[in-house]
Amino acid sequence: ITALSGCAQFAIPSLATGTGAAEVRARLGAPSDERTVSGSKTWDYAQGPQGFTTWRLTFDAADRIAKVEQILTERRIGSIEAGKHSKEDVANLLGRPVEMTLFRAKGEEVWTYRFLDVQERKLGDVYFDASSGRAKMTITYPDPAYVNANDF
Repeated sequence: ITALSGCAQFAIPSLATGTGAAEVRARLGAPSDERTVSGSKTWDYAQGPQGFTTWRLTFDAADRIAKVEQILTERRIGSIEAGKHSKEDVANLLGRPVEMTLFRAKGEEVWTYRFLDVQERKLGDVYFDASSGRAKMTITYPDPAYVNANDF
């Protein structure tokens, strides 16, 4: 049995592998995103509009939970390769960004994600070439909304 625990603010309720999709929907409501990743149905549960966690539930062919994972991590953001990953690849890896910004003059689009690095609240930006839709680079940094001005 796989269970999730932690601060209720940042965790999804405990769900065992093998739990059916209908029961998940009854307990958690509609997911924030539904997609197919590597041939499997996945549901993402983003924690609030400005939340720092997105839990992904991956279902098997019998429509039961096969895997539960937190997808907003520095490691996952850092795994995005310039020139290789498309917007679809990034959405499949990280889910929906909290913000999308187009910089027409620079020919760039930036997707911003909020995440927790242990207890530090951070932002991760994925820069895309606006014409090709391919990743150019990623950067992670402390979320300015939570940085103490006295630390500088």
